[in-house]
Amino acid sequence: MSRSKLFSKNSKRTGNRSHGCRCSCICLPAAESNRYFHLLERHPYLCSLFLCLLLNALYFGGEAYLAQNAVLLETLALLAAGAAVLWRLVRYQPQKKPAAVCVSVVYTLLVLAGAWCYHEARHSGLWVLVGGCAVLSGLFWLTRKQYHNQRRRVSLLLLGTSFLLKFFYVCYTPITRRQHDVGKFGDADNHAGYITYLLQHHQLPDFDPRGHWQFYHPPLHHMISALWLWLSEHVFGISNAAAQESLQTLSLFYAMAIVITAYRILRHFRLEGMALYAPLAVVAFHPGFILFSGTSRCGDQSVDSHPETDGHGIDEILDRKYQRQRFHGILADPGNKITVYYIIELLKYHAQKHRYRKAP
Repeated sequence: MSRSKLFSKNSKRTGNRSHGCRCSCICLPAAESNRYFHLLERHPYLCSLFLCLLLNALYFGGEAYLAQNAVLLETLALLAAGAAVLWRLVRYQPQKKPAAVCVSVVYTLLVLAGAWCYHEARHSGLWVLVGGCAVLSGLFWLTRKQYHNQRRRVSLLLLGTSFLLKFFYVCYTPITRRQHDVGKFGDADNHAGYITYLLQHHQLPDFDPRGHWQFYHPPLHHMISALWLWLSEHVFGISNAAAQESLQTLSLFYAMAIVITAYRILRHFRLEGMALYAPLAVVAFHPGFILFSGTSRCGDQSVDSHPETDGHGIDEILDRKYQRQRFHGILADPGNKITVYYIIELLKYHAQKHRYRKAP
């Protein structure tokens, strides 16, 4: 039995309508795309973290710290990915090799043209956004006949575009802009100073945090940031300025983790179609999360911009917040009770699902 006939039978079993003998267009095999969709669904947080760390090695959170070989590495990665996709397309369909060769030539020219525009552009992050959206659109088009993967395709398009938009904002925004913070790293009364204190002293404050502005915050994010700075400077040999700028990579991952959690909550209630896409798009492209992706702080707004300060003294507000942290715990602030409830229910659901799998 030839490979083309075997592939045609396998495509009917997987429910992909695009790979029968009647279709002459180029589409991704359902078996291949199902494998990657399954990987993204099982480990979305790890995939997002890996992508953030990979891009951090090229940008360090800002266009000013763009590596000299970033354009070359990204171009080679796109060409290799395109070659792998085309090889998968024609592996079981030899009759489509001429069309694949034409597509590969056009794709190579487009990638090289994009690399030239990327190199000459004033804001390179914009071309990452444009190129990334083009890649997502291409994948969306190549899987257009996989009707059983419609929810995965649209969700990936929304989540991927959301990530690219946030990454462009991170590249465009310096670490010192729109931070709701006062001062810089090394000061004694701001979020950046709190991170510097933990980096230098390797311990939590042994004094009343109300005496230092912003030191009353739960220190989980600040400890992670201090560890990030220490690893960047002392292990990987990155300059102090670039390490500080790369702290936005952490917030980029936090913002994407929020969007992914929202998607999983929506799927917990078995939402499909527009009932899933509309709220997911609202969360994915919410301006608040875009701004949050470029911040160096994590938590409440600064005290002077908080609505509770109207008509009250700063000391009173700090005392109220400090007392509240005793109930919320030192490392994390639960925030919205409804969100916490949904997260707990989601964890219970996955625990029950895991228990059922282990049952004989």
